[in-house]
Amino acid sequence: MVAMFAYPETQARAHAELDTVVGRTRLPTFADYPHLPYIRAMVKELLRWRPVAPLAAAHRTMEDDWYEGMFIPKGKTDTFRTVLGLEFALDVIPPTTRFS
Repeated sequence: MVAMFAYPETQARAHAELDTVVGRTRLPTFADYPHLPYIRAMVKELLRWRPVAPLAAAHRTMEDDWYEGMFIPKGKTDTFRTVLGLEFALDVIPPTTRFS
């Protein structure tokens, strides 16, 4: 929602696509999905820009591993990937704080 306030031109373009494909007399359905490419892309960008949750799905190690001097035993440890950590790892990924 913040992105729509910050980028009203994006909201206007999505609204125009919705009006063109769906109109103003009904709600969108799954049948409309293939005909809404801008809205699909906008939703993906919103989820990339600001994920809904800070953690991804849990993972279990398949074999013993050492990471930065710490032992992680096979099948015993649930590991979580931090989505926000990846998002802001500027030494690995370029800055993505701009909604595009």
